[in-house]
Amino acid sequence: MLEKAAIALDNGRIDKAIEFAEQAGPCPERSMALASCYKTMGDDERAFEYLKDAWSQSKAPEIARAYGAELSRRGQHAEAVQVLKKYEEIPCRMALGQAYVGLGEIDKACAVYRGIIDDAPDFLPAYMALVPLMKHDEYTPCTPAKLERFIDDYRTPAGALESLHANLGRVYEDLGEYARAFEHYSKAAEMRRKQFPDDILSGHKAQFEAVKKHFTRELMREVPPQRKHCPLVFVFGMPRSGTTLTEQILVCHPEIETLGESPNVVDEIQAISSGDFDASDPDAATALYIKRRIGKVRSRFIVDKMCGNWQFIGLMYQL
Repeated sequence: MLEKAAIALDNGRIDKAIEFAEQAGPCPERSMALASCYKTMGDDERAFEYLKDAWSQSKAPEIARAYGAELSRRGQHAEAVQVLKKYEEIPCRMALGQAYVGLGEIDKACAVYRGIIDDAPDFLPAYMALVPLMKHDEYTPCTPAKLERFIDDYRTPAGALESLHANLGRVYEDLGEYARAFEHYSKAAEMRRKQFPDDILSGHKAQFEAVKKHFTRELMREVPPQRKHCPLVFVFGMPRSGTTLTEQILVCHPEIETLGESPNVVDEIQAISSGDFDASDPDAATALYIKRRIGKVRSRFIVDKMCGNWQFIGLMYQL
């Protein structure tokens, strides 16, 4: 039944996938299958419950990686570290590095990524994870030569080339070789540009018109000035403007945790477009946002960061 569930899920038949998975006997594989189904449906809470159930039944590396990564996504980075730190498998170690980043423990994250590179010199994702942390790292294996060899490597996925060029641009920029940095940034920008339709500006204009239509001046004035405690701290801005540094400074405080780069605000905008938002009660809207997008908040404040969220400042103000 689980094999049928996997095939149904791959074919987009989530209803059938759930039906087949539920017919299977209790086992961690069944719980993982149901977690995947509900995750695909966008029901993160139910997916997480099945993921926890799978973890309670089995400590297999693939379950540990999935469970630890989801804990990190929810801002529960310390719990994720406890789950992942015992595993030697590379996917688990990659998730562990991300959990350390979420905790603001950059040195430990760098050590994890360096260890992966030492063990698997051709594992590109470890290099990509380490490059943004280079300035915090006394030793880095991310030399330009080691990164550039991936460009012509037939094993490098085409979808990874844009990020590879962007990271090479950053490496050369940090080294003061600005001409080479610009060369790689230009290639990354060209690849990114091809992903967008020719009429992208009209799409952006329509999006901003929709935001202006909903978040009117009158609506913003109706937001009560007196609020109960709101744990949400939104960090946003233009790329390379210091949002990551701001996030890392904030999470050094023991009462603050972070979700890392999170699509929560964009997802919530989509919910608003379907009418599922009550601007007249900000406290209720905040509670719904936390329940739907974050889950359990374990710290007094939680950082919800994404550079592009500046365009949704109206929603964030109301939350």
